[in-house]
Formats: sequence, C-alpha cells, structure tokens
Amino acid sequence: MKYLDCYTRVSTAEQKKSGNSLVVQRDIGKKVAKKLGLKFRHRDEGARSSTIHYRDILEELKDDIESGTVKHVWCLDRSRLFRDMTDALLFRRDYLEKHGVQLYEGELGRHIDFDDKDSLFIYDIISRVEQRENERRSDRSQRGKIARLKKAVATNKSVYLGGSALFGYKNENKEWKLNNDEVKWVRFLFDSYENGKSLLDIKKELDNSDVQPRRSKSGLWVLATLHKMLRNKTYTGIHSVKVKKLNNKEFSFKVPKIITISQFNRVQKILDFNQ
Repeated sequence: MKYLDCYTRVSTAEQKKSGNSLVVQRDIGKKVAKKLGLKFRHRDEGARSSTIHYRDILEELKDDIESGTVKHVWCLDRSRLFRDMTDALLFRRDYLEKHGVQLYEGELGRHIDFDDKDSLFIYDIISRVEQRENERRSDRSQRGKIARLKKAVATNKSVYLGGSALFGYKNENKEWKLNNDEVKWVRFLFDSYENGKSLLDIKKELDNSDVQPRRSKSGLWVLATLHKMLRNKTYTGIHSVKVKKLNNKEFSFKVPKIITISQFNRVQKILDFNQ
C-alpha cells in the first residue's frame, strides 16, 4: 500500500497552542491519508524552530524522497516544512518535481498540481505570503520577549521566556524554578570536574545512573553538552539574554542559584587550562 508521509512540527514558542499542536496535526494527517486511500506514515519533527534548529526528520524525508521510498507528502500548512519562500521553491524544484512527489496540504489534503500553471503560481504566492506571516510572528515574538525582559529586570523576577528549560530548572507559572531531581546532578557535574574527574568519566556516571539529558533521542549524554553546562553562568543565579533586534543588547536577571560564583570561576580556570 502506498504511504502518505505526514510531516508535523511546532516551533518551541508554539508547542502549547492547541490549534497547532503535534497531536492535532497528526490526527488531521491520519484523516487526510484515509481520504486519499493512502497509509499514514508519521514524520514527527517535534518542537523545533525552523530558523535556529537543524531538523533531522526533514533531512530524513529528503533522503527518502531521493531514494524513491516517498511519493506522497502532507503538511498542515507550508510553514511547517519551509522557513521562507526560497526553501519552498528549492524543495519544489529539487525534491517534489525532480522525483515526482505529490504534495498535499491543509485539513482537506488539497493536492498541489505543479503541472498546472495556475496551481504553480498560487503555490509561489502562498509561499511568499507565509514567509511574510512568519516574519510578522517573529517580530511580535521579539517585541513580547523584549517587554518581558524589561519587566524582569525592573521587578527582579526570573521570567521564563519559553523553550526547553536549562537542565536543573523547570518552568513553573512562567518563572524559573529549581528541578530538585536535577539540581543534585548539576552540582555533581561541577564538583566532579573541579575535583579532577574527566568529562568522559562524568558522562559515564550520568548514563549509568539513568539521568536523562535534554533533547537526546538516545537518552545518553554528549561531552559537548556537559562542557557547555560547565560554561553556563546561569547556574550561579544570574541569567543573561541577548536580543538581536536591539543589536545584541544584553538583559540580565536573577534565577535560583545552584552553585556559587567562586566555584564557577574555579571551574572556568580548569576548563581554560585543559583546553
């Protein structure tokens, strides 16, 4: 039976919006597959930004298109697949048209016919409109982020701005709170490294203790992640955010402290020396 490869994604800022949730997209994809007489095959990207994250599932989809194992693709709307109009046009040329892949979109599974000039024209126009909508959403998000940062600095509150929480913390009522199950492992990381243990030894201990890292499909720790955590000053109780829209202006506010500044500074000296 032929498959309908249904690509679902939400950006980290949108993952809690019910209208665009992964579950909603998946369920609509199943209905479209049934309507088209195709077998549903899920391509779940999860919560990944189209602008700042590498999208593994999309790259896998492209590889499978080139290998000939994918002939029918669906997404709820084009912005799930493409970050801008250029992406949309290149995907159409290099994957859809080149390999004879049929594209469907929307709740009704509307077929995009690239052999029809009118459909082709509409495809390009919609891609341009959705790119502009993405830009407008990004602008609104940035304005909201700036407003929340200014409020955090003024009120000295640890405002949570979204995305995945830093290991050791959690989002509780849009504020930074300690994740008590993880705090002890953050301290273990800094204490162990300061006392001479290698990152590899620390990684093995975390893996053997079944401590789950953030965003890891394998469930195992990566040395680069541990190194980045050791360099992260947020653990000393001060979180800083740079805003590109304001020429990388930096905002800093307090969050719950996990380690002391003195220990952080000692660890930085060891990292510098080892590097």
